[in-house]
Amino acid sequence: MTRWSFMLAGLTWLIPGAVSAEPETCSIRSTRDRQTDAVMEGKGYEFANYDRLCRFLRDRNLRVDIAGDSGVLAGRACSWAYVRLADRRTEILSKGSTYSTVLNAEASSPVAEAGLWKAINNAMSTLASNPRVMAELSAEVAAETARLRRVLATRPVAASGE
Repeated sequence: MTRWSFMLAGLTWLIPGAVSAEPETCSIRSTRDRQTDAVMEGKGYEFANYDRLCRFLRDRNLRVDIAGDSGVLAGRACSWAYVRLADRRTEILSKGSTYSTVLNAEASSPVAEAGLWKAINNAMSTLASNPRVMAELSAEVAAETARLRRVLATRPVAASGE
């Protein structure tokens, strides 16, 4: 690599939209409750538009917050999950969410747990496939962050030692 190509490669981060020679990897940051964490352990995500959602979250310093549950109810396996957006720094959550419910006629806990994994991926797919929904949920987080900043700005700061 010549001195000029080395310098140009090092400056690509200064140019908006510049493409690096190496493929970009992106991983979705999330928080999950115990139930969804146990189901997702070792399985990961499997939904369309993963990269689109990942870039959207990264560019706005957001993550997903996932909750769900599964069990056997009225002779069938029932599973549900919802996904909200959250600011990585402030932990402020969107009010809205995407969600999915999965029902199966086979009434067993393993089937219900498999349904929870499917419900999580369905809810993530719904979010990732709808730029308008992603933008709306992101705007909710931004609006709530701005509202809280205004409230905090009007409160007097306590003197040290009080």
